[in-house]
Amino acid sequence: MRVADISEFFSDFGGGVRTYVHQKLEAAAKAGITMTIIAPGPADRRESRLGGEIVWVRSPVLPFDHRYHLFARKKPVHAILDELQPDVIEGSSTWRGAWIARGWAGNARRALFLHQDPVAVYPQSFLSPALKAERVDQLFAGFWRYLAKLSAGFDLTVAPSAVFARRLERLGVARAAACPLGVDRALFGPERRNDGLRLKMLAACGVSDPAAPLFVAVSR
Repeated sequence: MRVADISEFFSDFGGGVRTYVHQKLEAAAKAGITMTIIAPGPADRRESRLGGEIVWVRSPVLPFDHRYHLFARKKPVHAILDELQPDVIEGSSTWRGAWIARGWAGNARRALFLHQDPVAVYPQSFLSPALKAERVDQLFAGFWRYLAKLSAGFDLTVAPSAVFARRLERLGVARAAACPLGVDRALFGPERRNDGLRLKMLAACGVSDPAAPLFVAVSR
């Protein structure tokens, strides 16, 4: 099987999406799946990575974050897809990359992969607690209609949690399914507690009381 992921927000200088892509490349190679990541970048180039391939397509830089680029033209991406003839295409954004994935003329199955809930992350966060989440969704009804229209051209819309998948269905997005992402419990868990490390971290904060509460933020 050959899979092509049109990953608009993949960047070597990024965080969560980069980690996700690297783990996906490794997992695909172990499963015998040929995985190609098609990403916008500063120049056209191809490279082998972690058992798969990354194809960079020269694209304009994102104005407010120069670590990222956005697809502008569909033709070079479609030319790559014509060459690869993938069995499955993933569109990993809600913007230009997804429309490019949807618009390719080949026979591949298509999945729209949503890495985050853009309304919950931005408008709901900024406007809370002045406005309730339901009210913010109403104000952004145009976005949800847009997303419903976009998702209608895909065989599946994948959300990173069951809660988000149910939310998408409630807001009119077709064929939503969950592929849970999150904390790796093999790496993070109370059974891995290290009292010596805890004391060192307290000391680094200038705290000598071994019973003092310690809060650790782990972010992608």
